[in-house]
Amino acid sequence: MVNVASFSDPADAKALAQRLRGGGFEVALREDLVRGAPSFRTVISGLDNEAAAKKIVERLDREYGYRSAWALRSR
Repeated sequence: MVNVASFSDPADAKALAQRLRGGGFEVALREDLVRGAPSFRTVISGLDNEAAAKKIVERLDREYGYRSAWALRSR
């Protein structure tokens, strides 16, 4: 799983998810608490392993400019 971006506004997370789905990614939204406040994460799921996640992180940087994307452990 790759965390692409986190937002305080769920609408921003949903908008990014739609954009990424248009690029062929399997996207999910997650809500977490960060320092007591809700954080809405746009994540790419359905990856087989860490190597696949790293390739996605590189693609997100190259094609979308998301330099802060990082691999997450599945829950």
